[in-house]
Amino acid sequence: KVINLPTQTTTVFKNYYAPDNADVRIQRVGSLADTIKLTEMPKIRTQAVHFGPLTPEDIEPEVMARCFPTGTTIALDAQGLTREIVDGEVMAKESVNYGDYLRSVDILKLDRQELLIFSGSPSISEGVERVLAEGVHDLIVTDGSLGSIVHGDGDSFFIDAVPPRRVVDATGCGDTYLAAYMTKRMTSENLEKCGEFAAAAASLNMENFGPFKGSGKDVAEKQQAMEGENPSDARA
Repeated sequence: KVINLPTQTTTVFKNYYAPDNADVRIQRVGSLADTIKLTEMPKIRTQAVHFGPLTPEDIEPEVMARCFPTGTTIALDAQGLTREIVDGEVMAKESVNYGDYLRSVDILKLDRQELLIFSGSPSISEGVERVLAEGVHDLIVTDGSLGSIVHGDGDSFFIDAVPPRRVVDATGCGDTYLAAYMTKRMTSENLEKCGEFAAAAASLNMENFGPFKGSGKDVAEKQQAMEGENPSDARA
């Protein structure tokens, strides 16, 4: 079900990737939609929610904190909160009032640079500590083709990136990662397995244009294919 809120214009991002490295991206913004406000949101009952604001003005923090009943799993991809738009160009913010956003967030995803900005920390380790101290249960820190790390349950798990068969479109791979992680997390307490499932889903997404169109079975088959190519790793 799509709930379409009124706005004067829509948000338009244009992404430009380096031809030889999908980790390198330049973004331009043509227009920004009106802020989604708590007063506009209907009452929604669901098991889990994935927030993916593109800019700090996309969604009022109160929507995350007050729009859903106790017990709902709240996941946030905070990439957009670390940005500011200056004359159509995407710039890194100097600081973020991260406590305003983390009051009810259970699962948080950021890349390494975004974590430093979001937490206002000089190092990744300190950033991880600050975010987890706010009550976040699962913290996912991604690093493009170098993999990701899932922090939670007092431990950290390195997740290898899954090489795609071909790189077609890297846009939305972070969203796919978090959505797949949440899907697996609803039925599993094993954070490492959730991260591996998410990495495989993101790899599949990179092989095609547009949003992820596969299924859980497709992701599982991708994982099995990788284990077949690396039998020693699979046995270990």
